[in-house]
Amino acid sequence: MSRRGTVGIIVVLAWAAGLAAFARRELSRTEAERLAESALRVAPGATYFAVWRDGKHVGYASTTIDTLPARIQITDYLVADIAAGDSVRRATLRTRVRLTRRLALREFFVQETTDSVPRLVRGRILNDSILEFVARSSIGPRGRTTDSSRRVIREHVTAIPLLAPVTMLGGQTRIGRVANFVLLDPASGKTQSALVKLAAESLFVVPDSAAYDAPAAKWRSVHNDSVRAWRLEGVAGTIWVDALGRTVRHERPDGTTLQRTAYELAFENWRANSPLSKKVTSGKS
Repeated sequence: MSRRGTVGIIVVLAWAAGLAAFARRELSRTEAERLAESALRVAPGATYFAVWRDGKHVGYASTTIDTLPARIQITDYLVADIAAGDSVRRATLRTRVRLTRRLALREFFVQETTDSVPRLVRGRILNDSILEFVARSSIGPRGRTTDSSRRVIREHVTAIPLLAPVTMLGGQTRIGRVANFVLLDPASGKTQSALVKLAAESLFVVPDSAAYDAPAAKWRSVHNDSVRAWRLEGVAGTIWVDALGRTVRHERPDGTTLQRTAYELAFENWRANSPLSKKVTSGKS
C-alpha cells in the first residue's frame, strides 16, 4: 500500500473514532447536563402578548426573563376581562419561577385573583428531591384557608412555564420530534408525565413597534418582523415558539389565545377599550 493510501486510512479511522466519541458523549449525557448547556443560550428580555377570546381583544400578557449571576428568573403575567353571563369580571395571574444557572427549578410563586378573591401559591425544591408546596386562599372577612404539603420527587421536574424554552434551547428542531417531560403545575403543585411534539414549522409576521393614531384613538403597528416558529403540541395547549423557546402564539386550553405583538398594541389598546377600565375611569370623573 502506498504512503498516501496509509495516510488516507488513518484519517478516515480518526474521523470515525471522533464520531463514535461524540455519539457516546451525546448518548451518555444526563438531562441535567443538557439543560446546563442550553442555559448558555438564555438571554434576558421581555415579550408582550394580546389576549384574544372569541375574536375579541380581552387582555394583556407578558413574559420577562431576568438573568442574574446566581439564578434565572422567569415572570409571566396575564390580565383579562372574562365574560360571565351578563357581566364581565377581571382575572389576573402572575407566575414567577426561579432557576439555577443550570436551569434546575428552585422556587415558584403564583398569585391569582378572580372577582377580587386572591389565591397565593409558593413552592420550592429542597435538597433536589423534596417539593414543598403552600397555598393560601382568602375566604372573606373571617380569614383564609391554607394548604401545605411536602413530598419526595424522584424525577427531574420541569415547570410548565419552562416547557417551551427547555424543548427548544437544545437546538433540535426536527419536525416530528417528541420530548418526554415530568411537568410541575405551579398553581396546583401537581406533577404529571407529558409528551410534547414538534408538529410543524411556519413563518409569522409579528409587530415589534407601534405609533399612536390620534384620529382613530388607538395604537397601530409601524414595523413588523418575520419570525420562524415551531408548533409544540402537548399538555399546555398548542404553542408556537421561536428557536429560543419564546412564545409567538399560544392557544390555551381555557379558550384564550396569546399573540405576540408590540407592548402598546397589547396593553394600551386593550386598556382603552376594556369595559372595566372605562367603568373605573367614569367613576373617578
